[in-house]
Amino acid sequence: MAAWHCFFNQSFAALAIGIFISTFANSEFQMMQFIPIVVVLQIFFCGLVPLNSLPHWTVYFSKILPLTYASDALSDVAQT
Repeated sequence: MAAWHCFFNQSFAALAIGIFISTFANSEFQMMQFIPIVVVLQIFFCGLVPLNSLPHWTVYFSKILPLTYASDALSDVAQT
């Protein structure tokens, strides 16, 4: 049951980020070019790569991305 809450919250966070980034795009095509940048950054900084081996500012940057919290929550659910 807790995993569904994580997915639900993550979907709203992703929607909010998508709407925020779309405000900077001048066209739909430009928005489509922003998507890989956002997705790759979130996957890279969510904990897939150990952040302690990267520069110190990456830890602070990862704390503003919602996928970091979703991956932490889902790993906690999987461990219990």
